[in-house]
Amino acid sequence: MALTLDARAWLAPAASGDALAQAQAATAEAARRLRAGQLVGLPTETVYGLAADADQAEAVARIFAAKSRPSDHPLIVHVAGADPAQWRAAVDHYARDLPDFAERLMAAFWPGPLTLILPRRPGVGQAAAGGQDSIGLRCPGHPVAQALLQACQAAGVLGLAAPSANRFGRVSPTTAGHVQDEFQGLLDDDALLVLDKPAGLLSVPGRGPEHADCLSARVQALYPDALVVHRLDMATSGLVVMARGLEAQRRLSRAFAERRVHKRYIAVVAGQPDPAGADADGWCDIQLPLIVDWPNRPKSKVDFALGKPSHTRWRVAPGTASGPTTRLELEPVTGRSHQLRVHLQALGHPMLGDELYAPDPVLAASPRLLLHATRVTLPHPLTAAAQTFNSPAPF
Repeated sequence: MALTLDARAWLAPAASGDALAQAQAATAEAARRLRAGQLVGLPTETVYGLAADADQAEAVARIFAAKSRPSDHPLIVHVAGADPAQWRAAVDHYARDLPDFAERLMAAFWPGPLTLILPRRPGVGQAAAGGQDSIGLRCPGHPVAQALLQACQAAGVLGLAAPSANRFGRVSPTTAGHVQDEFQGLLDDDALLVLDKPAGLLSVPGRGPEHADCLSARVQALYPDALVVHRLDMATSGLVVMARGLEAQRRLSRAFAERRVHKRYIAVVAGQPDPAGADADGWCDIQLPLIVDWPNRPKSKVDFALGKPSHTRWRVAPGTASGPTTRLELEPVTGRSHQLRVHLQALGHPMLGDELYAPDPVLAASPRLLLHATRVTLPHPLTAAAQTFNSPAPF
């Protein structure tokens, strides 16, 4: 996301002269981007929102993709409201019926943090409503939100779908800096997509229609030229790279094969691994050959006779306190199936919440696998310039 409106630019005592003019210019630019189908961060009375034109289904889909939010979870549509005539025009656009009690509530509490759930007008705001027959409408009282909504309405955008500007399941942001930090490093450009996959979502389709929903299918709905380069296990969260077009896919695949892509993970494991033999930076090595455990698929296992060479680096994450579990940083040198999980199990320290490799007490210690792809550094497929992307672990 390229632009977040900062409330301080409008509301600080010094917001006059050049500073105020810059804030107004930023608002005009935000309205232009929203009309063009882009996303913008904006403040409300409660938290910062991630906004899109509520009438552009593709723009609304970008919110769901950015937040990793299920597309059937409805979004609230924010409307302008300098006066009742202004908000009534937007309400009539989205709602097919406006009961008397709703009009009284609007008159009493709008602009303000009140959301009305109203019958949705057919053919309008379907994506924002999550496909439901009702739609949530709100007229925020925050002056920056209102300035943007009025600029949008003047440009023909009657409402902004704007859930909180955080990825699904994370803490809602209360400053512009929080929004930038939340989406820091994530990218979409003409050749490369860097995405943040939630735990529990497949990277690519599985067998059968019940396993059709996956990250690649969701992304390809927005970017038809997006192609898979690598994948994460369903239980693992974090950064996934996709290419836009065959040439970008070929270049990125070659970079992975030549080990010019460097990934780092965060994991929480049972016990306290012994860092004996660590280098000056605290990194230790696990070099155990791995092979698919065919009778017990999808598991893998250590096999000294038939396994492929497999190498993982690990160290205790800075600031980790001594206790029954340990937070680790992991770097796979090779990329075997379930490599990190099997290597840590073989070391005697399985990951918490690992339904394939952890004993029952360690599995029960977390409702999800505590493994997250937190950093990736790679050469851009067009420029070859090294770029690093980050995603903080949600645990």
